[in-house]
Amino acid sequence: MNTPALKKVIVVDLSLKQTSPAGSCVLSELIGLAPLYDIHVFSTAIDEVLEKQVSYHPVPVISFPLLLRYVLFSIKVRNQVNEFVKKIGPVLIQTTQGQYTNSQISYPHFCHTGYLKKYWKESKSTGLKRIMRKLNHKFNARMESKAFNRAEIIVVPSQGLRQEIVEFYPKHKDKIMVIPNPVAIEFFEKPIGFEGAQLRDELGIAKNDLVISFVALGDFARKGLPELMKALNEDTLKDKFFKIVVAGGKAQEIRTYRQMSKDLGIENKVIFVGFHTDIRPYLWISDLFSLPSLYEIFPLVCVQAAAAGLPLLVSQMHGVEEYFEDEKNGWLIERTPQSIAQVLNANSNNCYELDTMGKFASQSVKKYSHENFRKQWINLYNTLN
Repeated sequence: MNTPALKKVIVVDLSLKQTSPAGSCVLSELIGLAPLYDIHVFSTAIDEVLEKQVSYHPVPVISFPLLLRYVLFSIKVRNQVNEFVKKIGPVLIQTTQGQYTNSQISYPHFCHTGYLKKYWKESKSTGLKRIMRKLNHKFNARMESKAFNRAEIIVVPSQGLRQEIVEFYPKHKDKIMVIPNPVAIEFFEKPIGFEGAQLRDELGIAKNDLVISFVALGDFARKGLPELMKALNEDTLKDKFFKIVVAGGKAQEIRTYRQMSKDLGIENKVIFVGFHTDIRPYLWISDLFSLPSLYEIFPLVCVQAAAAGLPLLVSQMHGVEEYFEDEKNGWLIERTPQSIAQVLNANSNNCYELDTMGKFASQSVKKYSHENFRKQWINLYNTLN
């Protein structure tokens, strides 16, 4: 007896790697869908955990500058997908953001139109970097608009992003659904008996230092690192024992912020460890996690930090608001050095039980498992058959 052929699906994503915030979510989704569908992935890169489960169609493009990378990818992937569809006939297509604009499912992790209109003026990047980033957002805003117009379903990771898309694209209100991003909760939980003394010693962290972790792939200005660093220079904290461990960033950006720490006179309080595929040890040696970001949709790193048992020191952000409780699993702060310093000063005076708050933080993100995430995607695809 012949086994019925699986329904073909095309998935377009710039980078299907664990190190990509959006790509890692699509990666988890496809691990769940792969046994049920004949999946064809068009991407610049694919994680080895998925490569043998799908058909991979490489779309090679340059890595930098980012704007040219996005433009070239959109052109090349459009041509490759269109040629492939001509050969195989009608097929269900899913795209991340607006990377391929003629898909039935659009899966945005950012609203570029909303960011430009509501938040761009507050962005603190300068010079050529600012010009290039604005052009990048404008290009992606144009592409997301096309993708939303043609999509049958728009899947977003948070209620906040849903509201933002409705605000700027109101005609698409009825085709938006929310599937929260997944995190490997158990993977980030601190092992019983974990000893971080050696790593703390290597980083020059004393036993009585209160450690704040900050993690971002880049764009430190938008993510709030300047505000966090300046908080340590506030009069109330100058004599307090705080250390910031910064994980992520590219060499030039790290050099810029290392110089900023020197200019602020806090170079001995800010430790740059660079990019690491495994950030868990840096979370596990920390006392709390901070991301005073200007704009996020569903910051995975906040869920990862909470799963690691860290209270969150954060600004108002989409996604986080769905599990965050002020002064229970963290602190909601204004995006200013003064607001951050106020909370840190209270912690230096033992006003909060960090261990208790960390345990509450860990419990509050249990629902964001890969299993729940994949079930929701499978249910969605079942409705499209």
